[in-house]
This record gives sequence, C-alpha cells and structure tokens, in this order.
Amino acid sequence: ARSEAASARAARDESLARLSEAGGAPDEADAGQRQDRMAALSRLVAAIQGEDHGLRRQAAERALPAARDRQDARLKALAPWQGDITALQAMTPPSPDLPRRWKTEAEELDRRLAATDEEIARLTLALRRHEAEAAAIAESRGLPSSEAAESLRAARNDAWARHKKELDAQSAIDFEAAMQAHDRAADARASHQADVARLNEAAVQIAILRADLDGAALARSRLDQARAEIRGEIAAAVAAISPDLPRDMSAAALEDWLVRRDQALEAGRELDGHLRELETATRDRQAATERLAKALAPLDGSAPADPDLETLLARAQDLISRDTRLEALRQAVAQQSRALAKREQDLRAAEDELTAWLLAWQSACAGCWLGSGERAPTVAEIREVLPLLGELGTALNDRMGLADRIAKMEQDQARYAAMLTEVASLAGIETTNASAASIARDLAARAAAADTAMTRHADLTARLEEAQQRQRDHAERLAAHTRVRDGMLSALAADSLTQAALCVDRALERKALSARIEEIERQVRTSLGTAGFEEAQALLAAADATALGAERQELEATFDALDADVQELHAQRTRAAAELAAVGGDDAVAVIEQRRQTTLLAIADGAGRYLRLSAGILAMEQALSLYRERHRSSMMARASDAVRTISRGRYTGLASQPDKGRETLIAIQADGSSKQAAEMSKGARFQLYLALRVAGFHEFAETRPPVPFIADDIMETFDDFRAEETFGLFAGMARAGQVIYLTHHRHLCEIARTVCPSVTIHELQP
Repeated sequence: ARSEAASARAARDESLARLSEAGGAPDEADAGQRQDRMAALSRLVAAIQGEDHGLRRQAAERALPAARDRQDARLKALAPWQGDITALQAMTPPSPDLPRRWKTEAEELDRRLAATDEEIARLTLALRRHEAEAAAIAESRGLPSSEAAESLRAARNDAWARHKKELDAQSAIDFEAAMQAHDRAADARASHQADVARLNEAAVQIAILRADLDGAALARSRLDQARAEIRGEIAAAVAAISPDLPRDMSAAALEDWLVRRDQALEAGRELDGHLRELETATRDRQAATERLAKALAPLDGSAPADPDLETLLARAQDLISRDTRLEALRQAVAQQSRALAKREQDLRAAEDELTAWLLAWQSACAGCWLGSGERAPTVAEIREVLPLLGELGTALNDRMGLADRIAKMEQDQARYAAMLTEVASLAGIETTNASAASIARDLAARAAAADTAMTRHADLTARLEEAQQRQRDHAERLAAHTRVRDGMLSALAADSLTQAALCVDRALERKALSARIEEIERQVRTSLGTAGFEEAQALLAAADATALGAERQELEATFDALDADVQELHAQRTRAAAELAAVGGDDAVAVIEQRRQTTLLAIADGAGRYLRLSAGILAMEQALSLYRERHRSSMMARASDAVRTISRGRYTGLASQPDKGRETLIAIQADGSSKQAAEMSKGARFQLYLALRVAGFHEFAETRPPVPFIADDIMETFDDFRAEETFGLFAGMARAGQVIYLTHHRHLCEIARTVCPSVTIHELQP
C-alpha cells in the first residue's frame, strides 16, 4: 500500500508536469464552450473525411479522356456519316424489329431465288434432254411426230372434202396423194409402237417441263419484285435517317450501322455522366471547404483567407489533436488525483489491518504447539510447512494405488501367457522356451493363412460351378440343334446342309415360276373375258388374223388419242398433287395444338407451384418478422442502455428500420437526431458494436450456460471515461459468466482496478 501510494503520487506529479509542458492547466475558464466547439469541429472533420467527393472527382477526371476517345472512335465508326453526338441523338431511326425483319426476309428471298434458279436450270436441262431424245428417235427411225401425223390427217381430210365437192381427176389425185402420205405415216408409227410410245412420252414430258419452266420463271419474277420492294423500304428508311448514308445499304449493313449508332450514343451518355459527376464532386468539395472554414474561424484566428480543403483539414486535425492531447492530459491528472486519494486511504486502512492482524497472529500461535518455542513462528515458516503436510497424505494414497495396479497387471500378463500356450499347443506349435510375443505372432500367421486358403477355396468352387453350368447349357443347345438338323435333312432327302439349301432354293424358284404362269394365264383370261385358259386358247385359234390386224390398227389410233389425253391428265394430276402437297395435309397442326395444350398445362402447373412457394416464402418472412419483433425488444433495450452508458449520454438509444430486405441499425443522439451506423465515426461504431455484443451476451446467458466473452483491445479508440464505463459493463457481465479482456495498454489495467477492485490481472511475458 505504501508503494502504491508513492507510485500514485509520482504518477499524479508526472501528469501535472506533462500537462504544464503541453501548455494547459487542470482547470480553464472557457473549457466547456471550447470543448463543444472542438466536438463540433471533430464531427465536421469526420463527416468531410467520410465524404467521397475527392474520390469521385479523381475517378471522373481519370475516366474523361477514355470516355472522349471512346465517343470519338464510335462516331468515326459511323462513316460515311459525319456529325456530332447531338445530331446523332436527333435522328429518328426505324424500329429495331424492322431491320431484323428486312434481313430475315432478304435472306429468305435470296434462298428462294437460289432454289428457283437451281430449279430453272434443272428443268432447262431436263427439257433439252427430252427434246434431244425425241429428235433422236424421230431421226433414227424416220418416224413422223404426233404433230406431223395430225397435220397429215388434217391434209387428208381437206383433200377428201375438196374431192367430194369437185369430183374431178385433179382432186382425186390430190386426195390419193394425201391419203397415201397419211397411210405411210400411220404404217411407220404402227410398225414402231415402242418408239412411238417413247416419242409420245417424250412429248408429254416436254410439255410438262415447259409448263414447269413457265411457272418457275413467273415465281422468280415475283421474288425479284419482292426483293426490289424490300430494297425500296430499306432505301426509304436510310433516307429518313440521314442523307449522308448510301441508299443501297443492305438490311444487315443497316442493322450493323444502327448497332454502332447505339454504341456511340451509349458512349455519349457515359461521357455526359462523367462530366456531371465531376461537376457535382467539385460543388461538394467547395461546400465542404466553406463549412470547414466557418467552423475553424472562432478556433484559429491565423487561418489563411482563401485556403484549400486539404490545408483546412490539416489545420483542423492539428487543433483536434492538440485539444485531444490536452483533454487526455487533464483527464489523466484528474484520474491520478483520484487514484492518489484512494491509495492514501488504502494505506491508512492497510496499516490498521496489519496492526490488528499481528496481534491476532501472536494470540493464535500462543494457543497451540506453534507458540511453544522461544518466539512465535513467522508466516513464511508456517506457509512452508502446511503444503508439505497436505502433500504427504496424497503421496501415500498414490503409492498404494500404483502398487495395486502393478499387481493386477502382473496377474493379467500371466493369464494371457497361459492362454497363448494352451492355444498354441492345440495348434501344434512348439512353445518350449518361446516368448508370449513369438507365440502370438505364430498364431496370427496361422490364422491369416487359414483365412486366405478358405477365401481361395470358395472362389475356385464358385468358378468350377459356373464352368459346369456353361458346359450343361452348351450340351443342351447342341442336342436341340442336332434334332432340328436331322428333321430337315430327312424331310428334304439330303445328305448335308448344303444339299438341303440347294433344294430349298429350287423349291422357291419353282414356286415363283408357277406364280408367274398363273399371273400370265389370269391376264389372258381377263383380256379375253373367258372363264378358263383353255377357252381363251380356243378363241385365239379361231380368230381371223386380218380382222385382228385391222382392229389392232384402229385400237392403236384410239390408243394414241387416249394416250395423249392420259399424258395431259397426268400432267394436270402432277400439278394438282404438287399444289395439294404445298397445302400441307399432315398432322403438323394437330402436333402444334397438342404442344400448345401441353405448354399451357405446364404453365398452369408452374404457376401453381410458384404461388405455393411464394405463399410459403411470405409466411416464412412474416414468421421471421414476428420472431424478430418478439425477441428484438429486450435485446434492443439492453443494447440501448449499453451504448448510452459507454457514450456517456451522447447516444440515448438504438433503433432499426427495414431497408431492402434487411434491418439497418440507427443510433439516436442526445439532441433527438438519428444517424446510421455507416455514418458514425470509427470510435463510435466500435462503441455501438460493443453494446450489441454486451446485449447479446446477456440474452444468451439467460437461456443457456454462458460461454466466455473475450475482447481483444477493442478500447483502442476509447477515451478514459468511456473505458471506465465499458469496464463497468464488463463487471456486470462477469456476474453471469467469464469476461476476458486482452490489452497492451497499462493505463487500462489501472482503470479496470479502479472500476472493479475484484478484477484479476494476468501479465503475459513475451
């Protein structure tokens, strides 16, 4: 106590000396007013330092050159158009859907034009091939074409009409010549019916191909007209945008130019944003400079007339640092004075307690064997003897316990060796002069070898059973195959499978020939209208060949006319089939409708699932909100009390408000104003977070066993008054659980002793 009192006096004198050297006094007349101004200046400096107008200005200045270069580059990319960003903004471009539609339609037209050109080329080639084929047939066989035969028939009919009218020798000669020419042509065509048929078929194909060529040419002209219309729309849109753009721009080029225009406009907007940001940051900096100069005026009369913000901040920091240092020295003097008074009081109490204790000690020693000597023993002597007496009983108990454990272990060892020897004898292992460890190793090796042998035996047994089963399956399949083969050879009267295959081939060929004969007989019966083939043979034998020839020629002429009609009808049917196929009579509509119904059902199912999940989420959020409101009140009240205590009334409480799905913490100041945690200074935020943790510790300790609360030098930014209040809170927490505070500031230890005399301080040596 004497040493502590002397140390407290020396510390008080040293604090007074430091305060005097710093130019301050323990008490000043205008200390309260100056302290309020310095506090306001400190808050203003913290607020200005927390503003980001400097960073915004630097970011805008750095971004401006790149933004200008980007805008210029994107304007140059709009060539051949020339102009500035204002002219670009004044344009009235078409809807973005139009260039895409034009591009799609142009690509579709190009594809259809290419397909039409390919079709025209194919039809032209086919037409030339059929014309060449018809010319070759007519030239090689000397056959008149169908047109020539018709013209000869018409000439014969005209000659006959003139002959019936005139009935003279010349008309008869002309009619005879015309009739002979027609007969020769008919005979030539009758003697080469196959060539005539080919020639007629070629004529029909030529007519069809010419009709298809006309249709393809018409379709191509329509496609050219549609492409010209699209180009006209694109040219009109380009002219509406700017007269500097070429009128022959394609849809893809126009779409690309509009994309580059959007990029240039985006670059212009980005440049305008940086310019506005620079202007805003400059205004904010000027406003901060004016506020700081106004706050410094009553505190620093030597401030320059037109300083910049950095100079004012430096002078304000110097004033705040000097005032903080003086205030800390004053607080230290007051604290040391209080500590000196307490130490002097403790010294007087300790001296009184020492005197009373010495009298009680002498009386206690005189009443037992300790006072039987010439003098009473000292406290140090008794302190050395008492621990030895306490340790003696513990040592005796430990000795007895160890002896008992050793005896039991020796018994267990003997029983284990006897059991090993017995098992080894049963296994046929020699145990004479062998240690228990070697016997155990031999037994383990024997057991492992036995396990390996059993595993291999089981594996080989399973493999043998599988092989035998496969052998039985192969034997059954071989017997079945042999039975089928013997039956087939017996049925075909063959000696081998090769001969059986030949017999089967001959039987199939005979069956096909019989079917062909039956088909020919059926065709003959059908053609002659008879019931049997013999009747048809009799009719053919009794027929007149000359009459049949004349009838044949007449039928051939009728056939030619009908064949021309059939070819024309076939061409009409082909065109109708093509038009019908173009209509699309498949199930595409049904498939699309089915997909639509399926999609609607999937949408309905998804919507229902979404509504259920949304309702669940809303219910969960409502439950969480109710839980927070129910449990937050007590913790918020504790945190408010803690922050009010730590800040010594500067902040009167805490509140929270929802902000975008989360809670924002707000501190309420003594004047009624509020401030978010992000807007507070670093030291104030530390006090706020500490208050929350203190409240959380008490909430946790009320419902379950508390855990240790460990804090690592969190009062680095606290002054001594707030440190005292904080240690008072820690003392209250220590009544519910263990509180550990780690620090390397020695003055905090003194504050802790002052606030909580029962504190335990451990000094950790490096």
